[in-house]
Amino acid sequence: MDFRFAEYEIDIGQHELRRSGKPVPIEPQVFDLLVHLVRNHERTVTKDELFETIWQGRIVSEAALSSRIKAARKAVGDNGDDQNLIRTIHKRGFRFVGEVETEVPSAALSIAPATPALGAADVDAGAATALLQRVEPAAVDEAVAPVSGRPSIAVLPFKNLSDDPEYEYFSYGMMEDVIRLLSRNRWLTVISRHSTTTVVEPDLHVRDASDALHARYLLTGSIRRGRESVRIRVELVRGADGSQLWGESYDVPLADVFEIQEEMARQISATIEPELSAIERQLASRRLPNNLDAWECYQRALWHLCGFTPSGFDAAEKFLLRAIELDPELARARATLGYVNVQRALYATPADRPTHLDAGLRLARLALALDDRDCMCHFVHGRALCLLRRNDEATAALDLAMELNPSFAQAYFAQGFNALWSGRPLEAEALLDRAIMLSPRDGHVWSFHHVRAWARFSLGELEAAARFARQATLQPNVTYRAFATLTASLGGLGNRAEAQRAAADLLERKPEYSGDFARQEFFFCGDDDFIERFVAGLRVAGIPHSEPREPAAGKSSTDAERAHVTVLSAEIVSPLQAFADFDPELVSRQIDPLFESALSIIERNGGVVSAAGDGGITAFFGPTPAEIPHAVAACRAALMIKAAVEQQSEGSVRLRAGLDTGEVVVQRRRRGATERVEVTGAATRSAARLAQSLRRGAVAATDRTRIAVDGAIDMVSLSVSDMAGASRDGHAYEIRGTGAGL
Repeated sequence: MDFRFAEYEIDIGQHELRRSGKPVPIEPQVFDLLVHLVRNHERTVTKDELFETIWQGRIVSEAALSSRIKAARKAVGDNGDDQNLIRTIHKRGFRFVGEVETEVPSAALSIAPATPALGAADVDAGAATALLQRVEPAAVDEAVAPVSGRPSIAVLPFKNLSDDPEYEYFSYGMMEDVIRLLSRNRWLTVISRHSTTTVVEPDLHVRDASDALHARYLLTGSIRRGRESVRIRVELVRGADGSQLWGESYDVPLADVFEIQEEMARQISATIEPELSAIERQLASRRLPNNLDAWECYQRALWHLCGFTPSGFDAAEKFLLRAIELDPELARARATLGYVNVQRALYATPADRPTHLDAGLRLARLALALDDRDCMCHFVHGRALCLLRRNDEATAALDLAMELNPSFAQAYFAQGFNALWSGRPLEAEALLDRAIMLSPRDGHVWSFHHVRAWARFSLGELEAAARFARQATLQPNVTYRAFATLTASLGGLGNRAEAQRAAADLLERKPEYSGDFARQEFFFCGDDDFIERFVAGLRVAGIPHSEPREPAAGKSSTDAERAHVTVLSAEIVSPLQAFADFDPELVSRQIDPLFESALSIIERNGGVVSAAGDGGITAFFGPTPAEIPHAVAACRAALMIKAAVEQQSEGSVRLRAGLDTGEVVVQRRRRGATERVEVTGAATRSAARLAQSLRRGAVAATDRTRIAVDGAIDMVSLSVSDMAGASRDGHAYEIRGTGAGL
């Protein structure tokens, strides 16, 4: 994903800022900060978010942030006085205020040999390293590393192409830092610097260096000083034939070059790891299945896994079982087999889901018993715990994964997913943004964008949700889920035409998709309000909603069924109740006739009263015989009750009422000839909360009900000042009258 503003452009893939086509020197940390501000230009980014995203929670001073903001402004021709592009929002943070154009590159940066269409797997990335004591894992110290199925890499000393001998120290420092960080990937054998500097002569050919070190891959680099900046060039080379597989250039301001050595090394190692993983999968895919060793079986499994199809899961499982048979101590193979079960659970039927989640959790724990320093094992453990709604335990597991390998993008994604369903959408966004920064060409980058869409949907920012969902649909390996989120977001915005087009794309990929299907897929979500808003958006787009089945004959005295309804929660309020010593009998004489009128109006409009007393009424409206939408019938009943109350009391008594639309559980309890109806669910609670927050005389509906009436009822948005308390259910709309359709 690239961005354009003013005369500048940001190339994420090349990690480059350009002005009128020419590179602008910028250090990596300032580049990351600028990208984060531009990517989130539609909102204010807090200082805490920047500390978390750019410094990954490390304790740094306010001066460090101010310095990076100043450098970012300078890079784009801005300054602290004018603030034409990067604006300081007093006591809140910073916001990028320029006009931003987003561009999706037509093709990802290619490497040779080309990777398969599936790209990098969801679980590629780096395995871990050091334990929490922060002991760095030792790189292979022998001059000749043992040859095995696992890949090996040697980082050669960076060549100093400058005249200044001071940069010799920088060259060797860069090599040491990259070796140390790459060594955190436990699936990768990294030749130590002692072997590299001892064995390799300065002018030795790449192929000879590879043979001398028994390294499958070589990382070479050079440093050249210019007038105002230093250019660092890095290349990944295949040792067998010397062909370049990947290359990147970094331009660093001259004054900052020694300060950012660690950050540069981190960026290089974070980029190299997924590139190597993709190449290894490509190599394994070309070998005959009968000739694969354990590591190659593991890589072939990843190749199949990232397709996210039942057949892909089956093939991945077959190769992983073969890898475990060949090498029972290969912890990563067991962890990935657990991950296959986690993925199966996401797409399984409700009946099969518990089996897969139990298997995923069990296999992750077996993998941890074999190697508790591999971030992949902790990652799978955390994913399984999160889907079981054990979010606090998941947080701990995923924190360990990130601690063991700070370059593991999938761990940041998983923690973002977990934070979202733990009720922390802003924290989720920062983590997901970090995942994209670490692995912008990840084969599962669609899911990074998709969960960001969920985070924005959770916050009620539907335009942003639609934008991120659309980004997800444009990525390789995307599944129908991103199209469902795009459909729900557009439907929630009331954009019926676009929502219906998105729905057509969704149903083409998943013909059986429905509102009920969406509900059961959100099994990991404990936010009923999120789910109901999501399903309401789908309904606007024309996605079918499975009606509740008829109760079977001969049921017990308590029948329960799910139904999609509109709930009315109303309270008739007498001014006498404002006095501490009010006379209950006097209030009752004033309210009871109004109460009876309200019950009669509800019944005439097809409603069913589930609770009534002390001036309060809860009723629900389902399908009506006249085929009037139940949301319209409920709104009309509320308006009629309000008019009757005010007319009969001559304005001395007022009604306040809240309405919400969604799925509820309707229970019918029978005793002899009598029947009592109870209705429970998110819509019941949110209607009651809304009613309690309103001023006397107001009748209001949630956004879900506004969408459901489809313009048949006149509504105006309520401001916070119109409500006595904050509503947790998003925007509220005051009902003013019936529209032209009635």
